[in-house]
Amino acid sequence: MARRTGGISRALFEPLLQRMNDIGTPGLLFSGDRMEGRLVNGVASQRLPVGRALYAGRGGNASQIQAALLPE
Repeated sequence: MARRTGGISRALFEPLLQRMNDIGTPGLLFSGDRMEGRLVNGVASQRLPVGRALYAGRGGNASQIQAALLPE
């Protein structure tokens, strides 16, 4: 599932997102506004360079990753 971070703190009350959060589904957080709060497994978004993301695993540990874009 992909979604913009803008307004996600309200969207977390939707049943699907709430369930994903309840079971601790790992996720990728690309660049976003830190003011939205902790979004995935207790990890907040932050401003990141293009192609970088935070992998938010279970337990709140996050590591930065590099995403690749393959030419068509």
